[in-house]
Amino acid sequence: MSKELWILIGVVIAIVVFSIILSIASFSSERFMQIYTKANSTPAKTDLNILDFVHNLNHFKLNGKIKIAQTENDVENFYVSKTKTVALSRETLTSNSIASFSIVAHEMGHALQDKEGNKLKSLNVLRRLGNFIGYLFLPALLAGIVLLILGNDYFFYSIISFAIGGGIFLLAVLIKAITIGIEKDASNKGLKFLEEILDANDVRECRKLLNAARLTYWGDLFRLLFSWTFLTRKTKMFRN
Repeated sequence: MSKELWILIGVVIAIVVFSIILSIASFSSERFMQIYTKANSTPAKTDLNILDFVHNLNHFKLNGKIKIAQTENDVENFYVSKTKTVALSRETLTSNSIASFSIVAHEMGHALQDKEGNKLKSLNVLRRLGNFIGYLFLPALLAGIVLLILGNDYFFYSIISFAIGGGIFLLAVLIKAITIGIEKDASNKGLKFLEEILDANDVRECRKLLNAARLTYWGDLFRLLFSWTFLTRKTKMFRN
């Protein structure tokens, strides 16, 4: 094939990949909500209710060391490493749906991560650092532009300012990339919990929901990487 044809193929591939990335960045949250809505209305085929599932996991998998709390927000579910607390919404705690079992298993997966190593602690350290220095991102870029305009005498300092801004941006990318890996690991641990109590079809639906949830983290990363194009919604550089 000619050089021109290879270039054309490369351009087409690049356009397709970029379109897929923008699609994930723009629609991953909507896709998750579609799958969540279906899973939330589908009862899991098990005799175990959600509260028993929570307490059994805590007792048999986590040595009873995890605190269980109800969140004030009816749609929030999360794990707090510092206090060893799994916080679940009222809706999650009172429903035996596929969605509730998936959420509980995933959050308990985070608790198991905490028991087995320091992944979450390390990520939280990076997040605190990011939240602290994130406020310097725009000032660093603006200072770099101003110093660059002032002339050659300030060129070195403008480069330093741009480097600081670039470093902060790379830290944000790193944190989001690490988060994706940690969320995947928590979901995998959660699916192993679910395999012990649900049939294969229900586990498949749980996996579908957890994969859709993880895709939202990819969407968040892509929104950050391509925020300069103004083709995606805005995202925070650093978020809890």
